[in-house]
Amino acid sequence: MTLEEWAASLSDKATQIEHSSPQRIRALGQQCLDRARELSSGAVSTEELRDDPWNHPYGHGETDYRGRVRGPIPYGDSAMINEQTGEFKAGWHLEEIPHGFILINNSEHAAELEFPGPESPSIKRPILEAVASEVIGPHIKEHGIKNFKLEIS
Repeated sequence: MTLEEWAASLSDKATQIEHSSPQRIRALGQQCLDRARELSSGAVSTEELRDDPWNHPYGHGETDYRGRVRGPIPYGDSAMINEQTGEFKAGWHLEEIPHGFILINNSEHAAELEFPGPESPSIKRPILEAVASEVIGPHIKEHGIKNFKLEIS
C-alpha cells in the first residue's frame, strides 16, 4: 500500500466515523420518526373510504364486498396511512441502541397494516419500506451506515 492509498483509507475511515457519530445517528433516527409520522397523517376518513369514489381501495381484488369496483389508493401510495383516530401516528417512537436506533410502532393496528395475514381484508401497507428507502437509503449509499432497525410490533 502506498502512502497515498494509506492516507485515502484513513480519510475514508474518518468520514465513516464522523457520519456514524451519536449526533448524526440521532438526527437520522429523528428524520425516520418524522417521515413515519408524515406517512401516518393521511386525511381521508374511514367513511370516505367506504363510498364512491374510493370503495375500500386497500382491499384485495378489483371489487369491494358489495361488488363495486375499487377506487384508486389515496395519494397513489399504499404506504400513506390515513390518520383516522391518530392512534397509529402516535404509536411511533425511537429506541436508541449502541451505534444505531430502532424505529418502532407498537400501536394496536400497526402489525396488521404492515403484515396483514391471509385472512386480512386489507393489502400490505409498506410504511417501513418507504421510510427505509426515502430516509435511510441515501445515508447508506453516501455514508456507509449499517446499524438500523425499523420495527412494527
